[in-house]
Amino acid sequence: MATSTRHRTLAMLALILITLTAATGKAPAEIDVTPVTKLNEWTAFPFYAGHDSNAFSVTLGPGGGMVVVTAVGCLGSQFKVSVNDGPFEVMSPPAAAACSKTDGITDNPQTAFNDARYSRGTFKLPPGAVTFKINLEAGSSKSGGFFKITGNPYIDPALVLLGGPKVITASGKVATRADAVKACAEQGMELAGVSTANWADMANVLRTSTAVSFTPTDAVIIGTWNGDSYGDANLQLNLRKDAATGAITNSGITLVSAPRYPLCAPPKAVPLPIPPTVLQRSGDVAVVGPAGKAQDAESACTTALGADFAPAILGGARADEFKTAATLAFNAAGANQQVWIAGWEEASNKPLALATGSAAGVGSVVEPEDIQGNKLYLCTKKVSSGNVRRSEL
Repeated sequence: MATSTRHRTLAMLALILITLTAATGKAPAEIDVTPVTKLNEWTAFPFYAGHDSNAFSVTLGPGGGMVVVTAVGCLGSQFKVSVNDGPFEVMSPPAAAACSKTDGITDNPQTAFNDARYSRGTFKLPPGAVTFKINLEAGSSKSGGFFKITGNPYIDPALVLLGGPKVITASGKVATRADAVKACAEQGMELAGVSTANWADMANVLRTSTAVSFTPTDAVIIGTWNGDSYGDANLQLNLRKDAATGAITNSGITLVSAPRYPLCAPPKAVPLPIPPTVLQRSGDVAVVGPAGKAQDAESACTTALGADFAPAILGGARADEFKTAATLAFNAAGANQQVWIAGWEEASNKPLALATGSAAGVGSVVEPEDIQGNKLYLCTKKVSSGNVRRSEL
């Protein structure tokens, strides 16, 4: 009886699958694979509710190629790409979500690819028949993107890196790293780091630069290769240009053999400090932060709470206040952590911190272990006689 029931169940499942396949032309989990017949041409792919995966196929010659992918439209979407059912590689992270024309969004794929706020990526394709998938990694399913298949390595003559890397000629050719750094600095730039990850961008810069003379080889001075400066050595990136295809080849990293122009890049953006905020508060006592090593306790308290607050001075006569402070510190920082204070009984001329225990409401006053990292501060509302405790005088 049990065997008969199981057979009927399996037969019903098979019938359902056959019915779905007949109706749609494919099994439910299949994805339509769209052939790509044109190279070096942007092709749109959609994402929408219930559809967060696209698959394409192409046949490439012996050199293989690259698939170049970019998001367009509203900011915030991020994609990932898989080649021949290999592991997915995630594209560059996008800027915060935005969808207004005033935010400078665009539906033009070339413009979007030139804009670092959009998720972008280039992925190598092997020779022969290739299938690749573009899936939604994060962001809105309403956004789509574009891709195009190019030669290998990827060289896009239309790509203009606005404010991007440049071969600097203003100081002439130089022979040392120090002189190259100086030449870049005079233009408000820094000596460029080149890597396998940014090679596509750098190859475009070198290909279009009139300062590089491919006959058929030339070289530029660089700062690092794949993040390694080799002990701040005088590094030279040797280049070769294929006369037939225009492809730029990395012919190796060596010590500088003769004076060269430096390859410079815009300085890395330094993130603005995040102002401290209120992490925990109970009445006139609060924990604020995080504050960097350049932020003093006084400004941290006033920035987060206003001019009526100052760094806390704790004292032995106010057990209730100490318990409140220890509880707030525990909730803000966790167990066995430290929140900075201004003093014990009176303002201290050396750093002090309220060390939390293994549970809320208990702690001790200690000298802080880390005086260089980000800090949390305990603040209290100012009183008319100042925040001096001395057991409440």
